[in-house]
Amino acid sequence: MSVPDAAVGNEEEGNFAEVQRIKKRKLQEVPDTLDAPEYGPAPRPPTHQLEAVPVIVEDNIDENSHKYVGLVNQAMTCYLNSLIQSLYMTPEFRNAIYRYELEEEHQGSTAKNIPYQLQKLFLLLQTSENGSLETTDLTKSFGWDQNEAYEQHDVQELYKIMFNVLQNRFKKSENHRGIIDQLYCGKMQDFVKCLKCGRENVKSDIFTDLPLAVREFGATEAFKSVQEALHAFVRQELLTDRNKYACEACDSLQDGLKGLRMTEFPYLLAIQLKRFDYDYSLGHRVKLNERVSFPDLLDLNDFIYNPESLNGYPPSKMSYSNAVKNSIVEDGEDDEEAGNEVNLTLAQRMLERGPNVYELYSIMVHQGSTTGGHYFAYVKNMDQQKWFCFNDASVTSASPSDIKSSFGGSTGGWSVSNTNAYMLMYRRFDPERNSRFMRTSELPSYLCELRKKWEQEEEERLKAKAYQDSLVTVHIQYNDCLDIAPLIQSIPNDTSLSLIFSSALAHFGQFCDFRSLDCRLLLCVNQNTIQMALDALQINTLVLKDLDTWNPPGFITHRTDHYFMIDVKPPRVDTFYPIVENEGHTVLVEEIDLETGMFSGKRVWFGKYETVRAMKAKLKAMNAKYDADDVERIRIVLERNPDFACESMTLLDDNDMIFESIMAYCYGDIVLYADTGCNSIRSRTDRDQIFIDSIFFQHLERKKFGMSLRIKVPSLADYQQAGFLAPFHISSGKLSDYNNIMAVLPNNDSLNDHLLTSTSTTEAVLNATNVAAHHGYVGEVDSISTSNSVNPSPTMSPRVSEMDEEHVDSDMLTLDTGTSTQEDMEQSDNDVFQRPLDVGRSNKFVTINENDELVIPPDYTRCATPRMCDDAALASTSNALTRHPIRILASDDIGQEIVLAVDQRHLMKNVFEWLSAYLAVDMGQFTMVKHYERGDNGYESSYSPFTTVKEGCQTAHSLSVKLRTPLKENEKLIRVMSFELNEHKQENWKFLFEIPSSSDTKIRDFLVKCQIALKNQLGEFHPLERLRLRDLTTNGVPVLRKDFTFAVRGVLWSKNVYLQILDEDKPDANEGDVVMVRRWRPEQLEVSATKELLVTGTHKDLSLELRSKISRMSKIPEERVEISELIPTSAWTKWPYEKSIIDLCDHVRFHSSLNIPKDVLNGKVVYYKDSAEVRAPLTEDERRNLREKENSAKPEASTMRRKERPLRIQMSSSISEA
Repeated sequence: MSVPDAAVGNEEEGNFAEVQRIKKRKLQEVPDTLDAPEYGPAPRPPTHQLEAVPVIVEDNIDENSHKYVGLVNQAMTCYLNSLIQSLYMTPEFRNAIYRYELEEEHQGSTAKNIPYQLQKLFLLLQTSENGSLETTDLTKSFGWDQNEAYEQHDVQELYKIMFNVLQNRFKKSENHRGIIDQLYCGKMQDFVKCLKCGRENVKSDIFTDLPLAVREFGATEAFKSVQEALHAFVRQELLTDRNKYACEACDSLQDGLKGLRMTEFPYLLAIQLKRFDYDYSLGHRVKLNERVSFPDLLDLNDFIYNPESLNGYPPSKMSYSNAVKNSIVEDGEDDEEAGNEVNLTLAQRMLERGPNVYELYSIMVHQGSTTGGHYFAYVKNMDQQKWFCFNDASVTSASPSDIKSSFGGSTGGWSVSNTNAYMLMYRRFDPERNSRFMRTSELPSYLCELRKKWEQEEEERLKAKAYQDSLVTVHIQYNDCLDIAPLIQSIPNDTSLSLIFSSALAHFGQFCDFRSLDCRLLLCVNQNTIQMALDALQINTLVLKDLDTWNPPGFITHRTDHYFMIDVKPPRVDTFYPIVENEGHTVLVEEIDLETGMFSGKRVWFGKYETVRAMKAKLKAMNAKYDADDVERIRIVLERNPDFACESMTLLDDNDMIFESIMAYCYGDIVLYADTGCNSIRSRTDRDQIFIDSIFFQHLERKKFGMSLRIKVPSLADYQQAGFLAPFHISSGKLSDYNNIMAVLPNNDSLNDHLLTSTSTTEAVLNATNVAAHHGYVGEVDSISTSNSVNPSPTMSPRVSEMDEEHVDSDMLTLDTGTSTQEDMEQSDNDVFQRPLDVGRSNKFVTINENDELVIPPDYTRCATPRMCDDAALASTSNALTRHPIRILASDDIGQEIVLAVDQRHLMKNVFEWLSAYLAVDMGQFTMVKHYERGDNGYESSYSPFTTVKEGCQTAHSLSVKLRTPLKENEKLIRVMSFELNEHKQENWKFLFEIPSSSDTKIRDFLVKCQIALKNQLGEFHPLERLRLRDLTTNGVPVLRKDFTFAVRGVLWSKNVYLQILDEDKPDANEGDVVMVRRWRPEQLEVSATKELLVTGTHKDLSLELRSKISRMSKIPEERVEISELIPTSAWTKWPYEKSIIDLCDHVRFHSSLNIPKDVLNGKVVYYKDSAEVRAPLTEDERRNLREKENSAKPEASTMRRKERPLRIQMSSSISEA
């Protein structure tokens, strides 16, 4: 059975019976107890001594005086919970599960034993003091993983599969071998009877549930009750006319009778109300929310087949009123009443007519629609004769009105409830056979032993859960090298700080060399802000939860995250710098190596009243690698608020300025850049330069303005197709060869010298991450490597344990080797395009003030803002490229992509000129297409001479180069698709090429361009007479006349066009209208392939001309040709404008004459047929078969829902699947 759509989707708890979510409490007035006399009754106390004492009486108590326990919804397992609770509340099934004993040879395989897990769950439901229980052990025994808890299914489907699996499992148990057959299996006969000879063909079948239709196929009203639906279920069908029965005895087609006969109902009867159906008029599934009533007592005696009766079965047609009359109902008894205690008098009178009397005890309710819903169950405790609502973890009492509300239908006014019964369970009313629940005191001894074991396991599970709830996440950073990933652990909140400190030192000791004496533990507010330094006493005495008393976490009981930092001092420094809580700020200090351009960062706390001089002294003391001799000359540059592009960098050249005044105009993250990352000789030489001419400034400038552009360049095939000669680096596939030795850091003599001696390496491959790090660029280019290019790629791990400081030559640079693939490039979906290429931690987009004016804040009285941009240098391309050269940062030789390192202040014309030289193509012979996301078609835009790279590319994902003339101002690219007349799936029409055109371009000229493109790009030559250009509109697929322009298409003139290539010469479409015709053959129920005809309008009556041409083509006499109306008739009809076979039989009208206006035939579809071909109306079986055939041929509609997996329960050696 297929899963209804209602069983798939998110659960909707809804607002059903909100009162049921609140526990009903009963208050009783009980007098105070008085000391009773030794003999005789207690004397009545005076009236003034009586007081009302409220006593809470729980209303969800079971037969053991035990509070009902709910089931936890794992994710979407409400359907499972409803069925499990219904089975648990079935006395015969629960008792049978309790009597199940595991075989000795299977004692060790209980995890996959479903009866064992049901036994465990049932016993805990009966004895546990918890409010709810998990069902994970049970679902694991089904063979489900965690993902299957997120798949909701149909409860009736689970019912059938579970009993199939249980029946298979119980075959191995001597005491339970036939338990499923005895309780849940009934018998029926599927028969066909010949009305001439009386011979019957009977097939017996076993059923575990009855699927009853809520509404018959084709009907407009639903059945009013379960009894009426049962009569329809067994109603006999007469086989006549075209649907006669092939009788083997008569050896001919005869009138017959077919149907179902119930021979035995099961002891426990499950009834499914089929509320999910497919509406063929709407084209999708619907839920039938109509009202269907069901009684507490169901008399099924009339439904048992009696071969000795006159007809052997009740009449084939019986109204609901007749069904009620045949039932024995006491005066005043409501036949639709449900949810009450069983009426013993009525039950006894029903039993006099036969044993098939059933008592309702479970109603599984679906709440929602076909797209998603929620299951819960109303279940009656038949020992107590009380109803309860089992809604996952909640169990409350239910009233008769609650039960009656599950009938469905209107809730008053115009609204219809979507909460209604979906599956019913009845038990045969048989006092001699009906069992009562096994009480807790009556449990077998082996089950009592297992109970202790299971209760202990449940207690351990709760302890484990409590332990998990007590865990907090600890984040520890290593401040001396922020590139090392932080240590993140989930540990109990009673863990000591000493253990955290020692484990952190052991962890980071794997990556760096340090002495534990040189480390301290810092407590942080978050990963970026230092709060205080923890001393030895605090580390040795405190645990994590003690930290909550220092800073109460607010509305929560305890913090879930704690942040620490390992701070390291140089061995030559005796003490750590002090940190005073709430008296300073934490900033990120980036030390720059002037030789390599590497940025090395760490978090540093500065006091409010520290001067710039003191800050420099602190940085000098913290520097372990180099000794900055002259503290006064250390350069520090402040980057205020890097999240905002309007902020600039500021050189802190006033040594007397205090840190608090610097912070006055800062908010958000703060970064300080210092030139203390290299040896003092190098930094001293650079400090002698004017600041804007220094290497320090160049590194800052590159870091601030660096951008990466991902560009897809033309392939060798693109060059050949365009008729151009490809340069060597394109034809050889070695895209990075163009860089050669020019890809070096400008104005860096030591690097240039080194590279000049390194160019002999022919296959040096650059690691993109190291390139970015070297040049102060950052971007997600780490998934691309450049091949066959020589670029400096220094690695910087100043305190790595594998490297001794004396073996590190600061002038030596290493080259990484590796290869790249397209898969490597696609590892990152968010490839940087507009972000600054910033090494280290910041991916924020920032700019530097480009004005020549000095920006002097009030408290920055002696701080000069450096001029970060030389406008004169950018005035000409040659100077701009000299000062800020464009280079290949990385490449993917397979995907023909390069990543350029550029300055965001470059003009786009600089990039175009560089590409012109790189591609060896004139600037007027290629164009740039901008892509806003991976895989899109791109958009060509024009740039003014003064458009910067930032302005032109900051919103784009990537660029691509097309070898064609750039579009003019009034031109657009028109995509040309192939038109396939008999290909009904439009997605299979191939894309051919793109051609630039304007709205004034004539169709004839466009076809000439298509003819050239077919020859140049596809190697196909077709005469112009065999090319047609078609449009795809809401009114058909008209042929665009050659003397028209694209302006005839209106405002959407540049949308896709469809090129039709004819197999043979046909009349010019300019001479008339092209009509597509299909022949309808009613006798064979077939439609021929589509053909085309040209209607020239030579006849005044267009339909006459059309019928005449159809006659010549099909050889049907003209007077017998009948045609349909022109299709499509509405804007909602889509290609291929088909009519279904059923529509052609029932709804499409064919005419021998039709009034066809002028100028409407072009691109229309017309069905025609021979009037001599007639057939009888379709039978219901034929309609059903045609619908199934057409639905199976339709492509699956794409939906937002994920694909549903089939419901399955794994058996010992196989999987039971729906």
